[in-house]
Amino acid sequence: MFKRLMVIGGLVISVLAMSSSNANAQFFDGGGWFGFSTLTGLIDLRGVPNPDSKPTVVVVDASLNQIEILCKNPNGFSVAPGSASQRFVLSHPIESQEVAKNGQAQVTIEFDLGDSESSINCNNNWTVIQNSAAVTDMSVVLQVFRCTGNVKTDPEPCVATDGITLTIEATPRDTFAQHCTLDPVLRNGDGTTQSGQFLTCVESPS
Repeated sequence: MFKRLMVIGGLVISVLAMSSSNANAQFFDGGGWFGFSTLTGLIDLRGVPNPDSKPTVVVVDASLNQIEILCKNPNGFSVAPGSASQRFVLSHPIESQEVAKNGQAQVTIEFDLGDSESSINCNNNWTVIQNSAAVTDMSVVLQVFRCTGNVKTDPEPCVATDGITLTIEATPRDTFAQHCTLDPVLRNGDGTTQSGQFLTCVESPS
């Protein structure tokens, strides 16, 4: 059994969450999420085969169930919370330079959170305060798939010729799911989120 590490961040926060994996886990060995206007994920894996002979892809399904933003009265007299949500489904084929000799790897995933800081997510005619967004509820599912493209003839064996459809096995080699919350959100005097805040995360049934 090993520890899985996930660090999840909002626009100007860095947050940390830890949990223990189940004994049947094969690939996921930790990682982290942090960011500013972009949510960046660092995903640690183990037991990754040589990408040149057995290519592998990581698929991330992240639901930012609640993103708390601050909205300002048009007259500038008061500030109140607003709420947004976003969902991202991204894939990342593991490349040779990301894999160490011992089969450990770290891949980077990025999500653009800019759409959450929109006044459309505020009530009435209030306007959003930039850099006020903080992820307060998040569900993440990570999966590892073996690619099925011909490594000898296909320069991208994990992706079809349309550049979108994945060419992968039907069943993932490993799955890891977490649910994370942040309460309360610590803020600066101008309403922007403070750095170094920690989400509480628990491993969810996958």
